[in-house]
Amino acid sequence: MRIEIVGGIHPQTPWNDITGGDGMPWVDFRPTTVYIPMCQGENDECTPKVAVRDRVRVGTLVGEAPDKKSVNIHSGISGTVVAIVDQENPISGNEEKLIVIENDGTDEAEPDDGLGADATPDRETLSGILQDKGLVGMGGAAFPSHGKIAKDADLDILIANGCECEPHLGADATLMEARGEAVLDGIRLVSHAMKIGKTVIAIEDDKPAAIARMRDLIGPRTDVRVVPVPKNYPMGGEKQVVLAMTGQEIPSGKLPSDVGALVYNVATLAAISDAVRHGRPLTHRIASVIGDVAVPQNIRFPIGSRVGEVIAFCGGWSGTPGRLVLGGPMMGKTSASEDAILLKEDNGSLLINTDHHLFRDERPCIRCNRCSQVCPMRLMPQFLDRAARREKWEECKRLKVKSCINCGCCTYVCPAYIPLAANITKAGKTIKKMAKDKK
Repeated sequence: MRIEIVGGIHPQTPWNDITGGDGMPWVDFRPTTVYIPMCQGENDECTPKVAVRDRVRVGTLVGEAPDKKSVNIHSGISGTVVAIVDQENPISGNEEKLIVIENDGTDEAEPDDGLGADATPDRETLSGILQDKGLVGMGGAAFPSHGKIAKDADLDILIANGCECEPHLGADATLMEARGEAVLDGIRLVSHAMKIGKTVIAIEDDKPAAIARMRDLIGPRTDVRVVPVPKNYPMGGEKQVVLAMTGQEIPSGKLPSDVGALVYNVATLAAISDAVRHGRPLTHRIASVIGDVAVPQNIRFPIGSRVGEVIAFCGGWSGTPGRLVLGGPMMGKTSASEDAILLKEDNGSLLINTDHHLFRDERPCIRCNRCSQVCPMRLMPQFLDRAARREKWEECKRLKVKSCINCGCCTYVCPAYIPLAANITKAGKTIKKMAKDKK
């Protein structure tokens, strides 16, 4: 199979990857308190379904989705609701409503209301379960999972995306090594519901333990196969993995379904299995704590954990604290404090000490064209950046600003240290807001 790649980079950083294969898949983190926001990822704000002094269990519904496009939110611990407060988000700066729950340490769970080991729900039933149990894409975007199967579609292939979304993260590889059976069961459920006869599991070729494990589990089956792909950021992106697995580019403004593909992250597929078989909502996830931290490792945490507690759990900072990033080194979001809360989409936390956090002054563009050469979307970032700075919005549209995936490749290779990705993303948001205001 010929794998087509457009652009991309191999980032060089001071830190090593967390790739799994060491016999220790992850460590469970149990916080004393969780702070659960009523708005997460692409969700609209949920309505609180608990009150102060209510007792909750693992899996208790605490936030109800406001519409059919959003998903519910559940507690990942058992304990008592001690407060419902409005607090500023240290990343976005926006006010958000939090449900604060104190852990009683018992991990008492809601009763199992799953459909059992042999159930094969149809598309409509499966879509309802995913929304009810709060499932979102766990590769980083947090798009509600039921949205991908809400309507019938003529699909040729299911792509189980096992490529890490960012350099150095190892959450997906670790999951496949430890819970590969659940990933395959999620594939079975989605394939049946959407009537898809072929599945490929894309795994980066520097994850040999995950590749071997999934191949062992698949055995002689011919409807599912593992395809190793080159380690080339941003291979974990939806558009990039579709191109690599099918040879087809998703047109601007279109979705994978428009080229006959359905893409689910492997962690999402495992969560689908848990939701259908055992009625488990999405309350926990695996994330890699990397960078300048005393003990880099994969952890499994309940949604709503504070990143400061996680850092302490991993031994604290290595060196003088500098910059804290939720996510990876390329697309992660900088937090103003360690009060940031880990959500359904957070598959990593990156700590950068003052020795590694370099501040460089921006210089004039030297027209080297490196940014265009590495852009995985075939854009011209240098011209987009120039148009954005001059507020030439029609020019930005002509240059396909909406196609930018904010991967950061252009910024990484720029010898003039121009924040191309940030400027282009800001322009795209401005254009989107202007269009919305006209309606």
